Amino acid sequence: MNIKYLLKADYKKFSQFTKTKYKNFEAYVSWNHNLTKIIQNKINIINIHAPGSVRIDKKNYTLDLISTNKKIKYASRKYFIKLIKFSQKNNIPNIVVHVGFYNRKTHSKNNKLLELRNFLEGFNKTNVNICIENVPRWFTLYGKKEPLISNIDDLKKINEWGGNIFPILDVDHIAIDTAFKEFQNNFKINLSNFPFKNISYEKKYLDFAYKNKKNIAKKINQNIRKIIKFVKPKYYHAVGSDFTKYIMDPSLPLVGEALPLGYKGKIGSYHVNDIINHKEWIKMINWDSTITLEQFFRTDYNYLDQIKKTSKKYNINI
Repeated sequence: MNIKYLLKADYKKFSQFTKTKYKNFEAYVSWNHNLTKIIQNKINIINIHAPGSVRIDKKNYTLDLISTNKKIKYASRKYFIKLIKFSQKNNIPNIVVHVGFYNRKTHSKNNKLLELRNFLEGFNKTNVNICIENVPRWFTLYGKKEPLISNIDDLKKINEWGGNIFPILDVDHIAIDTAFKEFQNNFKINLSNFPFKNISYEKKYLDFAYKNKKNIAKKINQNIRKIIKFVKPKYYHAVGSDFTKYIMDPSLPLVGEALPLGYKGKIGSYHVNDIINHKEWIKMINWDSTITLEQFFRTDYNYLDQIKKTSKKYNINI
């Protein structure tokens, strides 16, 4: 068994690592990045993460390979093909992508999955693996604009496709999706109201999360274990998460998401505590895998110090 650990950064941050032992990376790219700049000495790109948005007529739109908007779908697929060609040319083995969204009221999820599969299987003769990441449902990502891939059932389907298409499990995203589902089940949220931004619902959620902290934490860790047991992904995003602090302050990421593994401390004015049992899920993996440590670059902590703490605490050789 060989587990390869990566760090995640865009090329503008690679200079921070040139004098360290860390060489293996998942490179995040944006629509306006010059891709050639991610190829640097002493930096080994294993994964390349597709951008979250594309540019159309001087405006940004969420990258969406299955969009019902023809312009968005065309621009998204065009950029994705560009990444495939770039990865082939530069021997980058894996592309990570958030594939898109669908409207639960107007479209069949199975039909959108088939549309996605038909598109991605067109690249099955390339030497690049396509890693589809789970994206969590949330107040602004539900109902009328819901992630196509968000939970264990979705990841199972991706795993069945075979070839060079694989699921990549983001444990932080599973935490967010699980917490939202628990809230949704208790408050019977009206599908027709979504997506929307309503601060009163954030407060209701935070009150609910605090009162049901033990139960939600238990379900989050159960769901992560279930995915590893039944899906057996080869690819992972290892990220800390505190569902009691999923607060938009003032924008993404949420205060309690994208944390270093095992982090306890301040993010802004909030005290956060990673609730995911990382030791438990990591020790379940007994097959060749690639795990990206995906902590967000924040001024609240020193990035490299947190990586060192993670390495020591979880006995990770990065």
